[in-house]
Amino acid sequence: MSALLTNVPVDGLWAVFRHSTIPMLPADDQRAYVDADEAASQLLGLPGEGITGMRIGELAPAGQKGAMEDAWRAILAAGDLTGVFELEVPGGSRRDGPHTSAG
Repeated sequence: MSALLTNVPVDGLWAVFRHSTIPMLPADDQRAYVDADEAASQLLGLPGEGITGMRIGELAPAGQKGAMEDAWRAILAAGDLTGVFELEVPGGSRRDGPHTSAG
C-alpha cells in the first residue's frame, strides 16, 4: 500500500472509493471483485451488485482471456501493473478499461 495511505482510516478510504469518478474494482486474492464503485458500474453497464463476485477476466473478449491470466501472474510477480484492457460488456460492445493494480 502506498505510504501516503498508511495513516488514512479505512472508512476514509471507502469514502474516497464511493465518491470516485475513476472506475475502481477491488479484487481479492482469488481474483473476485469484492465491490464496484459507481464509475465502474457506468463503464461496464452493470449494477455494482452484478459485478461483485465476478472474477477478473470474465469480461475479457474470448480471445483475450489468456492475456488476463498472464496479467494476473504479472501483478503477483511485480506487485503492481498499469495498462489498458479491452472489456466486452453485456450486449457485446467493447470498451477500453484502464487498469492499475497494487499488490
